[in-house]
Amino acid sequence: MLKNAVTGIAVVVIGLFTLSLPAQAQDAGKNKMKPGRGMMGRGNERLMKELNLTEEQKTKIKAIREEGQTKLQPIKDDAKLTMEQKKEKAQPIMKDTMKKIMDVLTPEQKAKMKELREKQKTARGAKENSGKAAKP
Repeated sequence: MLKNAVTGIAVVVIGLFTLSLPAQAQDAGKNKMKPGRGMMGRGNERLMKELNLTEEQKTKIKAIREEGQTKLQPIKDDAKLTMEQKKEKAQPIMKDTMKKIMDVLTPEQKAKMKELREKQKTARGAKENSGKAAKP
């Protein structure tokens, strides 16, 4: 039970950081994002390529991600909040961001996104379960 709570908190923290990294790098101007970093990192970059997004979709999704990052930043920066509070406040923003991204996709892209996300969840679950089996 505790491991599930810790895992949930870790997912939110990673989400907070992944949403914030691309916009921070763009704001810095000189700091270019490296592959494998931020929300459009190695895994999500590959996922987005597999969706075969148009330039217009890429532009819209970029704006949506930046909006989500702007909303998440104050939560991330609030030292008064516990990790659990940050998770609770961040989840609706992250869900809204994902909904807006899904609204940009065609029905075929939505189906592909759902399929790819399920594969990621399954892979993550297998990884977590292998870690549990290794402990005595």
